Amino acid sequence: MTFSIAMHLRLVFVFAKVFCNEIFVYGILNKRQKGCTKASKYSERKNMETERFICTTKVMIICIRNNFTMLFAFKSVPLSYTPMKKYFTILIVSLLIKHSVSAQFSSVLVSVDGLTCAACSYATQKSILQLDFVKDVQMDLNTHVATITFKEGKKVSVDLIAKKVFDAGFSVGSLYGIFNFKSIAISNNYCFNYEGDNYDFIQVKDQKLNGEVKIKFAGDRYMRKKELKKWTSLLKGNCSSSGNSKFYYVTIE
Repeated sequence: MTFSIAMHLRLVFVFAKVFCNEIFVYGILNKRQKGCTKASKYSERKNMETERFICTTKVMIICIRNNFTMLFAFKSVPLSYTPMKKYFTILIVSLLIKHSVSAQFSSVLVSVDGLTCAACSYATQKSILQLDFVKDVQMDLNTHVATITFKEGKKVSVDLIAKKVFDAGFSVGSLYGIFNFKSIAISNNYCFNYEGDNYDFIQVKDQKLNGEVKIKFAGDRYMRKKELKKWTSLLKGNCSSSGNSKFYYVTIE
């Protein structure tokens, strides 16, 4: 089973970092308060500052690996405080379930403007293949459409795909993403979060998405200028984003 893990790994990391600080740092500064004596017994060999460092390091390892090694790494975190490990386990399991079954980003279809020969097509293909999350790129010389598939367990950046087309010396005429949804109810301006990135559905009817769905990306990097004029007034930023997360406007034709 393929998991959409990037988002819940980030959440697990933030949770663990905050929790470790609460347990270890709070325990050092407030040993006399109720509950903190338990924190001082986490390890007989290492002081609490060392334990906090080990805990945070383990979680960082968790965040950059896939779900199978994540569980292995978590089991090796030196936390003997049963309630903490219990709640941490519940969080991981709930996030795995919540974010693994909702959707899967399987491929992207990019219409590339400016391709005039096989060499141009090859240059575009080579540029896109430089992205670490891209598994394969198939170029159609007749339609000038690139079909891009992704590596399992890698976070996809549509923004970087468009950038690679521009880097090759061409422009994006249109860009579509193929998602496999599982009972996602959407409405106009619905904000969908996938692997930490936000997708704002614009100009859509109330509907439930099931199975393979082709969604269109809107914006100056993903469509021709002439078509962009029709969408400009609708690109109002209804979803929020923070940190390294991306924000996309999408629609269903």
